[in-house]
Amino acid sequence: MADQPDVSAIDPGKCVAKEFPAEGAAGPPGELRAALGRRAYDEIRKHAAEVTDREICGVLLGDLARDARGPFLHITEIIRGEHTASQGAQVTITHETWNHFHKIKDSQFADKQYLGWYHSHPDFGVFLSAMDLFIHENFFAAPHQVALVVDPIRNEEGLFYWKAGKPERAGQFWVGREPHKYEPAPEASKEERSLREVDKKLDRLKAQVEELKGALRERPEGNFLQTALLVGVILLLGFMAVSSFLRERDRQLLDAEDLVRRALLKVDLDAARKQVNLRYVLPGDGYLTERQLDPRTGEVYLNFRVDLGEMARRYLPAAEPRKEPPAGPAPEKPGGGPEPAPAAPGAPAAPPPDAGGAK
Repeated sequence: MADQPDVSAIDPGKCVAKEFPAEGAAGPPGELRAALGRRAYDEIRKHAAEVTDREICGVLLGDLARDARGPFLHITEIIRGEHTASQGAQVTITHETWNHFHKIKDSQFADKQYLGWYHSHPDFGVFLSAMDLFIHENFFAAPHQVALVVDPIRNEEGLFYWKAGKPERAGQFWVGREPHKYEPAPEASKEERSLREVDKKLDRLKAQVEELKGALRERPEGNFLQTALLVGVILLLGFMAVSSFLRERDRQLLDAEDLVRRALLKVDLDAARKQVNLRYVLPGDGYLTERQLDPRTGEVYLNFRVDLGEMARRYLPAAEPRKEPPAGPAPEKPGGGPEPAPAAPGAPAAPPPDAGGAK
């Protein structure tokens, strides 16, 4: 299914027949085997080590192949991501980045396929963040495409393949003929499990803090859902004070609070997936003035300032239209007779009555 990518859906007819580079190697049952060429792997590690204060990314190219054991990936080339954007330490792929990928691929690797992407997690550990999942689900959703995560500080790496609609970490992949295995830690005690969960939460919190720093420096773009949600929450928290001021200024705007909320927040209930989709419409002239982060709970308190006139112009209705006079007989002009109806715009004015009467 299109919305449930899985390696079992790979079409063998679209695979190139060739020998697996690590001859005779068999991966764990149900996993997609992947072999990286040594040169491509070394280039990825070099790229990740060059920048350790933020994430880097690139794409994986090669052949979707098959042998007697089934489909596998033979990754032989990479293209570094250029013109990427950063939200804090987190990397995002822009339209310019994709143009760069396509240009290099078409000119140098026209016979290769996009097999996935790679990116670094400098001192964050190996996992897929919310933004990573968004990129993977929207741009690398073919059943054979993978995500490679490299942590150059901790010297860790992991490959994720599609399993029942979710990225799952592979038990191993190969670099040339050398297997790189991932072995989950043995069953730990309750105390050790608790400490491990704390470490994971700290890793994720560290990544989220970096994202928040970026949100303070840059206005979020439309496809950065997490940052948009954060700023949207700021608007909702601050809007009651704004609308209260507006109501004091004009008693006709008693429903300003509800109107602003409806303009800023769009709620769509997806009953089939049991999800609630939230979409925030953010004003372009607003900016963040203060941020407070509670490291214990991960809650963020932000002040967001919007020009009052712009807020009223964009999100509140225009002044109430003038009420028409009640229907009834036309008022008489002084001297008797009904008041003439006003001329239509652009129509010539009626001639004044002849003072001397008709000839």
